[in-house]
Amino acid sequence: MTFYDWFKIDILYKLTSGIDNEELSELDEIRLKNEGLLNGDEFEKGEAYFNLGLNPIKSIEPRCFVPKGKQNKKYYTEIIFEDGTSSNADCKSYELYNTMKAYYESLPEPTSDQS
Repeated sequence: MTFYDWFKIDILYKLTSGIDNEELSELDEIRLKNEGLLNGDEFEKGEAYFNLGLNPIKSIEPRCFVPKGKQNKKYYTEIIFEDGTSSNADCKSYELYNTMKAYYESLPEPTSDQS
């Protein structure tokens, strides 16, 4: 198996109170806001790397929500992988599709080794 660069995208992930994905309590949210560590949203932005050769994307689904205390919609795309796991891309579906298309087009052509 040949190793290719992993697929990198910007994602949204939920803030939790610990490594066990426990929801933030209201007191934790207030404390973090007062310390300037929480900007009023219950999510953060980051980068994620996926090995699509080992776990291909099964579907991409558009999503939208209104962050707490805000009026504007936030669009994102849920990525569902073959093994059932998912992640939230910080972009609209057509943007993710175009990013995926460019990624696949950048991969080298498969070679056939016939000996």
